Amino acid sequence: MEKKFLSHLPARLVQCPTRWYIIFYQLEPSTGLRVKFIKTYDLNRIPDLRIRHRRANEIINDLNNKLLPTGWPYVAQEEEKAPVDAVLLSVAVEYAVDLINANTDRYNSHRTYNSRRRVFLQWLDQHEPGCTITDFNSTKAVMYMDYLVLQRKVTNNTFNNYLRDMKMIFKTIGSRYSLEGNAFAAVKKKRSLEKKRRPFTPLERVVVATAIREADYWLFVAVLLMYYCFIRASELRRMKFSMVNLRDGIIQLPASTTKGRRLYVKTIPTSIMPFFLDARFTNHPTNWFIFGKGGSPNGKEQISRNRFNKKTKAILTRLLRDGKLESIEGLSFYSWKDTGATDLMRRLPPQVIQQQMNHLEITTTMIYQKPDVVNYSFRELPYDLVTS
Repeated sequence: MEKKFLSHLPARLVQCPTRWYIIFYQLEPSTGLRVKFIKTYDLNRIPDLRIRHRRANEIINDLNNKLLPTGWPYVAQEEEKAPVDAVLLSVAVEYAVDLINANTDRYNSHRTYNSRRRVFLQWLDQHEPGCTITDFNSTKAVMYMDYLVLQRKVTNNTFNNYLRDMKMIFKTIGSRYSLEGNAFAAVKKKRSLEKKRRPFTPLERVVVATAIREADYWLFVAVLLMYYCFIRASELRRMKFSMVNLRDGIIQLPASTTKGRRLYVKTIPTSIMPFFLDARFTNHPTNWFIFGKGGSPNGKEQISRNRFNKKTKAILTRLLRDGKLESIEGLSFYSWKDTGATDLMRRLPPQVIQQQMNHLEITTTMIYQKPDVVNYSFRELPYDLVTS
């Protein structure tokens, strides 16, 4: 019986220590011999192995299902790239979010973009199944944002956050597929509303700070760093003792630890230095996390993401129960940063606060300037309307 050869052998991924490549075979009709193809498809340029593996699977699926079965020659088939209008938007969004996440190791960023992807793909599957990247336009972008408002009941601030992130996702898609414009560029931002979080009043500040100082040394240190040095909770979690220079009275936060991804230098006021010269603070290895598991120093594990808030909430609840606070609505651990900025803006020039907060623009700092309800300066104006 005459032996028959398949026109091709399925493509498969080979992962060598030094490089990845895809291998497959095709039957050359004129010779009857199989030709071996080995191609990298630029896989090794993708640093994130999870994304690299996903891209390899996409290529293998295309080869096995679309290109190789059409017959020889493969090369000619390969050169005819699939038209952009055939790319499913769901696939493009999946890949774009993977690329965005590959550029940062920040947990909150990953969580946010994964959430944006999940919500958008759910809407897409329900309202625009089979939509390609060229089908999706500004009208459909507006429809999606309306869905967020009408169905998911997002607030104006959350709406604006969604809009910002969707613009980034579609910018990434446009860059990858050489598309012009951004479907979400035409969507207008909504007017930002007052945040529910509020600063402590002067009386609340004294009562709560005193309670924290008496109950938990390390939580009080975190409060000092947030109130006077404006260090965010996420940055506090990454802080190590090596970042605190007690001799010069400064804190240096590397770019890898800060929200702005720049080196932040914070000045420690002399008045609070005794808390950092305390033996409880100084007797730890420099490579330890200041706020480790449970809230105290640890050489391996950071404090959990919600631990600061839970500790603060427990103290606030106790003070409310004991009648020492009238209300704790809008108060949280992060309120200390707002309180510090608001209080110190009344005592120091805005430029000094800007430097300590590491803001690039003074307008960002001025957001924290909260004028008194009564403009006391006007109380001192003389009555000179009828005098020259």
